[in-house]
Amino acid sequence: MIRRLLETLFPRRDNAAIDDELEFHIAMRAREFESGGLTPAEAQREARKKFGGQSTLREQTREAHVYRTVETLLREARYSFRALAKRPALWVAGTLTLALGIGANLAIFAIVDALLLRPLPIPEPDRFFVIAERRNGAHTGGNVPRMRAYAQADSLESIGGFFSERVAVIAGDGSRGLKTLRTSGDVLSAFGYKLAAGRNFTEAERNGDGNAVLLGHFYWQREFAAATDVIGKTLQTQNGALQIVGILPPEASLIEDHDIWLPSLASVQNGPATAGYLQVITRLKPGINPARANAQLGAAAGQFPEIAARLTPLNDVVASEAQTPLLLLVSVVVTLLLVACANLAGLLIARNSERARELSIRLSIGAGRWDLLRLLFMEALWIAAVGGGLGVLAGKWVLDVILAYRPADLLLASTIQLDWRAFIVAFLLTCFSALFAGLLPAWQAARSRQRTGRLRNTLVAGQIAVSMILVSTAILLVNTLLTARQRPFGFVRDHVVAIEFDMPWSTDGDKVKRFYDSVEAAARELPGVRAAGIVDRLPLQGGAQGYTYTRIRGVTLDDAIARRVVGLRAISNGYFSTLRIPLLRGRLAEPPHREIVINETFAKRYFGAADPIGASISFSRPTAEPKWYVVVGVVGDVARSAMDPAFPAETFVHHSLTYWPQGTLVIHGEGDPETLLRAALARVYQVDPYVLTKFSGTLDAKLESSWSEPNLLTSLVAATALLAMLLVSLGVYGVAASAVRSRTREFGVRAALGATPRMLASLSLSQGLRLATIGGVIGLAGAFAVPPLISAIIPGRSSFQAAELASSIAAMIALALLASIGPARRAARVDPAITLRHD
Repeated sequence: MIRRLLETLFPRRDNAAIDDELEFHIAMRAREFESGGLTPAEAQREARKKFGGQSTLREQTREAHVYRTVETLLREARYSFRALAKRPALWVAGTLTLALGIGANLAIFAIVDALLLRPLPIPEPDRFFVIAERRNGAHTGGNVPRMRAYAQADSLESIGGFFSERVAVIAGDGSRGLKTLRTSGDVLSAFGYKLAAGRNFTEAERNGDGNAVLLGHFYWQREFAAATDVIGKTLQTQNGALQIVGILPPEASLIEDHDIWLPSLASVQNGPATAGYLQVITRLKPGINPARANAQLGAAAGQFPEIAARLTPLNDVVASEAQTPLLLLVSVVVTLLLVACANLAGLLIARNSERARELSIRLSIGAGRWDLLRLLFMEALWIAAVGGGLGVLAGKWVLDVILAYRPADLLLASTIQLDWRAFIVAFLLTCFSALFAGLLPAWQAARSRQRTGRLRNTLVAGQIAVSMILVSTAILLVNTLLTARQRPFGFVRDHVVAIEFDMPWSTDGDKVKRFYDSVEAAARELPGVRAAGIVDRLPLQGGAQGYTYTRIRGVTLDDAIARRVVGLRAISNGYFSTLRIPLLRGRLAEPPHREIVINETFAKRYFGAADPIGASISFSRPTAEPKWYVVVGVVGDVARSAMDPAFPAETFVHHSLTYWPQGTLVIHGEGDPETLLRAALARVYQVDPYVLTKFSGTLDAKLESSWSEPNLLTSLVAATALLAMLLVSLGVYGVAASAVRSRTREFGVRAALGATPRMLASLSLSQGLRLATIGGVIGLAGAFAVPPLISAIIPGRSSFQAAELASSIAAMIALALLASIGPARRAARVDPAITLRHD
């Protein structure tokens, strides 16, 4: 088999060998004739006559030593390659079209694969689970007391919990924040990681007794040049020296990269069982069914009121947030690939129609339908192969662009890449593109009766239909984003700067209070400052703290209303004046009294038309002793989310009455914001030279990050829609140009009978208009499936507006007319005398 294959692939060498062998046998036969009395010339002539035609013998010999099918395919591949080389415009247009479609699909596949499909970069991932906890049906974080209760289940091999913060490391040039994973329990064993060097935390260290630290692998390489003698050395931090006891493996940074791992302090681990700050993970014992572990977790969670716990695969945790946007992106890029394939099919149909004379000659000299089908399909295969190769490069570029603008907190982001799985997908997409775009035109051209116009019109109408869906989706997303940006948010952000602090969760509460009071007072003293205040988290950045049960003294609330989530904001009174949030009733709270301010939505939900001022409210569970707050004021509503139009029910307490070390200083001042910001930062570092800040800038710049995810999604869909429109314009142009060429004689006759150039141009334009109308109507029906998917991503939009659908149809009609202008002008310039003389 190998010898026959080699002889098939190298025909020149094979022909020479066969000719030598034939000459040898002819010479031997000639000698026999010479020995019988013939002259050498007569003997040679007689020997050749006995052997027959040398060409026939060569072919018969080769058939026994080569694969004729492979040889035929190679010959047709070379011929189709030469034919395409003579039509570079077709090749370039076809390969670039497929490269865009395949590249976009590869980029989105790499993201879907990393987040939803690929096994986790964890040893034995089928045994690894996240313990998802809910309080009254709402998601909540865990804590160490509950984690210790779950650890009693005999189905769990190990259990641990963690949260992220930053720790200030003191260097010669000041302090520097390190991204830190604070652990409780045996997090390393729960993940299943093996240390690259050193040892794990001891039991005492896990409980917060000691100063041991584990170095992240990439931090170790970056800061210590991968030195092997780093074990035993110390890191100097603001809170003391940390001794390096181990180095994490590189896979420990794949889910989420941290510079160091530190056990949580004992004061944090011994907190109340009602807190929710910990992400709890566990590893099941070998052979344990998750259902058994869930039953044991449910029994353990029953010790804590209103808590439910269940094992959840990490992929499901990631998918809960990413699945719907990725589903939309997958639908969009697959649609783009279909448009690209339909466009290439239209180009090949036009190419085949120009070769009608060649195909007829091939049929007349003995070629079969299968021979023509194979030859024509080979051209599509060449285009698809080159397009697939370029698609891999395009996919790498598109993926780099997406990752550059990805959300900063995206889990598994470091594992998103084009690997061997993506290359397999690229191969499959290339095969699909070749079949979809090449088989139908080749089959149609190989038939005895060709109707190229009808088939190509159908493909273009289909392109317009699916492009209509993409365009309407893009318009819906853009309008939703613009509407969200223009709606009132309940505050004013002009001339406001913000400084976000990132203090460790182990920071003493009194120290946090003194720091906030000091930086706020220092900011008020700056020249040109009108107001300054503290808030735990800025508007549009999501919730910070919250309550899951509300009680009002003297009022019996419906249980469903009482269990609705209520937001809690830790603030200073200067926050309201800084962001110019109106005080609607009452006054602001005066610490240290247990006074609280509510927003308008909270007042309407729980008090209706009654005056809430003076009422006492508590957020303790029904079985717990209530801790009452007195309502002293009502302020205007402030949006919590950039895209959610609903205002949440929120309460505001002075920061000294709660604990939240990651707060923000906001300053409203006159003059240049950059000058004000530099002066404010100087005052902050005077208060605490080692404080860590994770953002400092104008409030506009900070809030702009709230739009990053919808901006990215909208940009990707809009870019895909524009590409689809470009492909549609090429398809309509090709149909119109082909129609003008095929109707040249008709246009000449019409012109001879008195038709004006405008009438001839309108005949050409009408075809593009008809295709756009048919495709637009079909696409309009499919577009109605889009709003439910969008509403799952961006709340508040459940249907199209009439103007959006009308603008989508208008865009497709305008595009079709624009693409038909060139062929229409050629139709208008048809000279009847030249046309009829040619006939």
